[in-house]
Amino acid sequence: MHGLLQYNFRNAGVTTSMNITCFEIDGNRATLSGEIINVTGDNTSIPWVFEGQHASFTVEDSGNGKSQDKISDLLCYSGASCSDDWNTYLTVSGNISIKP
Repeated sequence: MHGLLQYNFRNAGVTTSMNITCFEIDGNRATLSGEIINVTGDNTSIPWVFEGQHASFTVEDSGNGKSQDKISDLLCYSGASCSDDWNTYLTVSGNISIKP
């Protein structure tokens, strides 16, 4: 699986582009992982987010019309992988649909 993701750190004014290299689905949750390939904005407040860093995050599909879908923070560290399973506590304004 390969793809491109844009992740916005709104409070910091930073946007990252990430090359997704894998994902793992577990029920209504999915974890995606890859390498950050571009950072725009001043990342001095989040210096752990930089080009070449590996990162992962988890999303949760709460089901259409039930409650808001959720996402975890973007966790950046050298061992990031699709087997990570992060706390999904941030609500999203769109719809996440996870289908095996």
